Amino acid sequence: MLRIQRIETLDLPDLAPYRTLRRPIEHEAQGIFVAEGEKVVHRLLESHFQVVSALLPEKWLGEFEPLLRARPEDIPVYVVDKKHVLESLVGFSMFQGVMAVGKFPLRFPQ
Repeated sequence: MLRIQRIETLDLPDLAPYRTLRRPIEHEAQGIFVAEGEKVVHRLLESHFQVVSALLPEKWLGEFEPLLRARPEDIPVYVVDKKHVLESLVGFSMFQGVMAVGKFPLRFPQ
């Protein structure tokens, strides 16, 4: 199931992984990673990794919607209409602004 939510505020708790993009140690402790860019997000959505959420500009929604709908998990998709809003959230300038949060697979003892 796909849940599209247009972002009206950057304070949503679910946006925290995007807000802490430059703190990978925190993400690793939570068992998550942030995929950035069109090609990397495409690969994540086509993979077996669990997808937690996606964040993208309005103009990319049409391209990613079929891949997002094909996923078995319930994925919140946060859509922004202006790139500068997205850049305010992550704290730096972005070329495409396409991102998604994935979960690391469970690690098995060796």
